[in-house]
Amino acid sequence: MTTELFRRAAGLVRRAAYSYYVARLARRRTPFQYVFVLSHMRSGSSLLANVLCSHREICGIGETHITYATPDDLGILVRNVYWGHRKFLMSERYCLDKVLHDPRLPSVGTLLGLGVHWIVLVRQPEPTLKSLIHTFSMTETRALEYYAGRLGTLKRQARRLWQEESAVLLDYERVTGDTATVLQELRTFLALDSQLNPRYRQSPRAERPGTGDPSPRIRAGRILERPRELAVEIGRASLEQAEESYSACRAAVPPRSSAAKLRFER
Repeated sequence: MTTELFRRAAGLVRRAAYSYYVARLARRRTPFQYVFVLSHMRSGSSLLANVLCSHREICGIGETHITYATPDDLGILVRNVYWGHRKFLMSERYCLDKVLHDPRLPSVGTLLGLGVHWIVLVRQPEPTLKSLIHTFSMTETRALEYYAGRLGTLKRQARRLWQEESAVLLDYERVTGDTATVLQELRTFLALDSQLNPRYRQSPRAERPGTGDPSPRIRAGRILERPRELAVEIGRASLEQAEESYSACRAAVPPRSSAAKLRFER
């Protein structure tokens, strides 16, 4: 009985908080802007999201698993993020989400022109496949299927974003190997009022199953340069197919130039 009463009370509190967020959004003088990290699993997306969300102008809880079918779903993002932090003062400029699975964002066109700043993040094939197999006990075939399929989607999305909106394409190796430069570029891209810090706070949902990075490295609280060495063997045929998908994704947009709307980071 006590458990049932607690569950009902918690539901009432949550619904009241959601109503409050809806009302605050309606009265907000400056509309929210958004940061979307489009990526694949085991890409360093949790690391990047933690760094971004540790900045005072950005609020996020990592991957929310919202399906963006209409522009109204951005309001659900704001509500879920602030409730996840149990925050009621909505003072940040940006609200962040990351998308790692195709069904969560069937079309980037749904959110074009709505103040979204897009970061496309990819990681080289061999370490990604090894990490997928090691972390999630995937078969090599399943890991390749997910990685190649997701890169195909990111390729199409990146091409459209370059044509119609402002976005940046990064790779994990640059985030960890040339951190200071990448963080400065992201500060410029988002017009932040201060520098991003390679040290970060973890998402409040970090310990929940199915959210964030389950590896112990993420708990270091800072960007680590040296990746883990995983004793996982990848077949040559799988690696070649993954390399093709990776190269096609990175070649989907032109090299960085001052005139390009999407900046291609090497």
